[in-house]
Amino acid sequence: MPDEPSWITGRCSTRTWLGKGRRTAALLGIGFGVVVFARRNADPSEAVETARLAARRADKGVVAFGLAGDEARYSPEPFAGGFAITVTPG
Repeated sequence: MPDEPSWITGRCSTRTWLGKGRRTAALLGIGFGVVVFARRNADPSEAVETARLAARRADKGVVAFGLAGDEARYSPEPFAGGFAITVTPG
């Protein structure tokens, strides 16, 4: 399985920007955390892939997984699989 979901594009990967964020926070003496979210208007399988990414990066700066988009048009139930991956005790 590739390290990054297929839909991630751009010039840097999550590993790169999480690393830069952690290093910058350490230099400034501040905390750092990122919320990774799935898009409500995307296929629910993308939420599962995104949740797996969030779980893999939990020890690197990802602090939460969420769902973004139009709540009136897209209910959360189809995305339950993604949230099941990221739920951990404590």
